[in-house]
Amino acid sequence: VYYILAENPYPYPPDATANLSNATPRDIIGAESSWAETNYDGYYNFAQTEDWMRNLRPDLQTIIDSGVQTIIYDGNADYIFNFQGVEAMV
Repeated sequence: VYYILAENPYPYPPDATANLSNATPRDIIGAESSWAETNYDGYYNFAQTEDWMRNLRPDLQTIIDSGVQTIIYDGNADYIFNFQGVEAMV
């Protein structure tokens, strides 16, 4: 669904729990917190409000300016987090 180059994207997303729970990559990048699965009830309740696509760039700038180390993720073959949108934001 999201990765446009996948021949068979289902099931998507794949179960990444084992990889994301592994402390080794977290230690390598210096992550100070552990991974937690998305709360789908919260997501679906929010989605029902139709409150989508607000400009959060000023909020992100405030977070970065406060000294919080931040990773901005994008993908070159991703519908949702594509590099064109992220490039326009930053």
